[in-house]
Amino acid sequence: MSAKMGKFAGWESVSANISGPQESPLFPQGYLDAGQIDALKALAASLRNHGAVLADEVGMGKTRIAVALALAVKRSGGRVALVVPPVIAPQWRDEITKASERSKDILRSFDGLMREYETDGAARMDDALVILSHRFGDMRAQTSGIRWRADLLKLIVRRLDKK
Repeated sequence: MSAKMGKFAGWESVSANISGPQESPLFPQGYLDAGQIDALKALAASLRNHGAVLADEVGMGKTRIAVALALAVKRSGGRVALVVPPVIAPQWRDEITKASERSKDILRSFDGLMREYETDGAARMDDALVILSHRFGDMRAQTSGIRWRADLLKLIVRRLDKK
């Protein structure tokens, strides 16, 4: 963990950030409606004991609830990886922006992370909020392209290391 990152204060702190009064609001006024705020509070109560699944109809605000929860975790010193299909990453970044937060573009692959690291040093290592492709961990050997040998090596390592 980077020296810039704080220690995660725990799920009690996340719950307090969601439920309690704050000097600076967790998200802008009107970002969540009353039902979404209730769902967020229920998530906060459930996560500290056994986790939770957030599911409902299309257009009911699951993304906004998840972004608000991510902000509460971040405010508590934690780190969040939002794992999404790349096709909806722009929607997630838009919601993060509406919540008065910033994030970098989606990180699609381990190779992309390594390219960023080679270019920028500790790219994303200090970010408390990262959007990852749901296929980030895919390791495939392609017969063409510059990275096929590295992809093949990752496949071999994965096969040998059963853990």
